[in-house]
Amino acid sequence: MNANKRVAVVTEGAQGIGRLTAELLAQRGYKLAIIDRHEPEETVKVIEANGREALGYCGDITDEATES
Repeated sequence: MNANKRVAVVTEGAQGIGRLTAELLAQRGYKLAIIDRHEPEETVKVIEANGREALGYCGDITDEATES
C-alpha cells in the first residue's frame, strides 16, 4: 500500500503528544484530519508548510450530541 494514500485522524492534535503524532504521521506521508477542543490551526500550518495535507477541526469528541 502506498503511504501517500493513507489518511489518519488525530485527536487532541493541537498540542503535546497529539501534535507530535500528527507531525510524525505527516512526515510519513499521511493526509491528516486533526481534531481538538482547542483550535489546531498552528499544527495544520506547520504540516502544510512542510508540503503535506491537513485539515483542522475544533470540537470535543467526548461530548456526545443527542438528537430529539
